[in-house]
Amino acid sequence: MQADNNNLTKEISPKPTAKGSQFPTVIIGGGIAGLTAALHLSERGLKPLVLEADPEFCGGRWGAIAAERLPTQGEWVFPAEHGIHGLWWQYKNLKAMAQRYNFMPDLILANRQLWVHGEASGKVRSAEMGRGVRRTLWPAPFHYGALFFHPTFFRMITFRDIFASPIVLGSLLTALGVDPLIEARALEGATLADFCKGWSPRMTAFLASLARSGLSAHPEDVPLAGFIAFLRFYSALRRDSQRFHFLSGNPQTLFIEPMLKRIVEFGGEVRKGTRVVRMERWNKMGWKLYLESGETLEAAHVILATDAPSAHKLLAATPATREVTENMTWPQGLETAVVRYWFSEALPKRAVEAGIISGDFAIDNFFWLHCIQAEFVKWHKATGGSAIEAHIYNQESLALDDAALLVKVEQNLARLFPTLKGKVIHATLHRNEATHTLFGVGSLAQHIGVRTPWPGLSCCGDWVRHPIPALFLERACATGIAAANVVLEMNQQAPFPLKNYDKPELLARFVGLWVKSVRGTVKR
Repeated sequence: MQADNNNLTKEISPKPTAKGSQFPTVIIGGGIAGLTAALHLSERGLKPLVLEADPEFCGGRWGAIAAERLPTQGEWVFPAEHGIHGLWWQYKNLKAMAQRYNFMPDLILANRQLWVHGEASGKVRSAEMGRGVRRTLWPAPFHYGALFFHPTFFRMITFRDIFASPIVLGSLLTALGVDPLIEARALEGATLADFCKGWSPRMTAFLASLARSGLSAHPEDVPLAGFIAFLRFYSALRRDSQRFHFLSGNPQTLFIEPMLKRIVEFGGEVRKGTRVVRMERWNKMGWKLYLESGETLEAAHVILATDAPSAHKLLAATPATREVTENMTWPQGLETAVVRYWFSEALPKRAVEAGIISGDFAIDNFFWLHCIQAEFVKWHKATGGSAIEAHIYNQESLALDDAALLVKVEQNLARLFPTLKGKVIHATLHRNEATHTLFGVGSLAQHIGVRTPWPGLSCCGDWVRHPIPALFLERACATGIAAANVVLEMNQQAPFPLKNYDKPELLARFVGLWVKSVRGTVKR
């Protein structure tokens, strides 16, 4: 049931407001994690201050970038972002927050997605792998087996893939018996490439394309513990975990701006263009924050809600936290790129909304924006044109300069969609900073959690250790709530409960318990 926020704030006795440069709670980082923490604290009358380094936009990797115009059609303005479009079925806390504060937008249920594979011969093969997995009667964890009986998928596999299928199945079933997040198992040194040993090349390519679209890295660079956590949450344990919705517009407009509005309405404050460079102890529990501008602030409690590289840098620059910080494991931040192309025509028949790509392509996935985002839909209806967004995670491709990379992507798109060759109206390229989390799992002693070793300092973000199974946006949201709860506990207020996630399907649960028992027997 949605809360009546206006009445709720009247019932809460407000805490003392900030005096000068002193604040009860300062949140460093205005991404989805920091804004979630700020929203929950503001509702309870605690009035936090949010410091966001970006001078224009809050939202982090879910925030906006500069809008785009077509040079020949200047009246059309398209919002742009860092390339995150979907809300998955199990994003329980994120959706509940949007409903609680009355800004849940209209969503578009994802229908069809392709797996596209480019062969060395130049041939391109594709298979539908969205509905085929979600709608099958085969129970998890065997639901991917239904793809082998789908005509388009079957045409993509070889006899070698069929003969290697027992090895593939064995690897996937083994993953069901390991829960890295609950067990805090780092599986030190093991990568997805190790997991795929003995697999056929085509099946390895398929899994690699899933991993790149989810974890934004190639198998040799993906920590195995992080991949298993990803596989369990998004795919292996339930068929409906594969379900997701597209946002019908820009997340800045649909989520971030409503969050900012609510925070201010509840008495919180948000400052953009404000970067913290180091901290020092203030009193026994609090912190003094040194800003890039030369200003200093004092906070009774600090919530660190930046990306992992920024958090590492700040804690390493702080005398009170430096020694412990350098002995911790920190997730790697990755550079990615988002490329958009506008065409004067659309494909002859309705395109699928999205796809993942393997083989010898520079791009790793694609989204047909005129099928999912409102401004692009309007433009398509008015002009008959189409627009595609592609993401690039390959470090070799990212090493190219912008002009060379755009040429390479245009060649890829012409190969994928020959009827659109020569129909390009406009193209844009945006490089995301190396802040995208390459998710990994560290031990309890090495991987920083919501509660840190330092009094008066807590953390939240998609990289922070917490036993919830979720990743990315949902993890950022859930840890943001958990960090707010730490402050509420200090102020003797009741915490916000976290939403539970759907349990594994019965067969997947049984297989997981069986594999785990076998592990225990072998270990003994």
